[in-house]
Amino acid sequence: MLANAQKALDYAFTTWDSDGDLVLDSQQHNTYDVEFYGENSLVNSMFFAGAEALQVGRVARGRYDGVRRNRGTKPSAATTTSGRWSAGESCSP
Repeated sequence: MLANAQKALDYAFTTWDSDGDLVLDSQQHNTYDVEFYGENSLVNSMFFAGAEALQVGRVARGRYDGVRRNRGTKPSAATTTSGRWSAGESCSP
């Protein structure tokens, strides 16, 4: 299960984060059967929760591979989005 969760997280990192800043900002399909474009709090909050759940699952099972890479996801991205949005920047193009 952890391997599949990691694949999903890797997909999000490589497909939906166009500039590597840990904020999903590209086209994102979701369960509403629509596409979201640009930064948005719905998809990003699910992404952050998934990254944290994966890390907790790995640590609970004594598996630390991948934990270092995912460790900074939530704080870094939260700081980035909070700074942009509170500065009045649009959260979508």
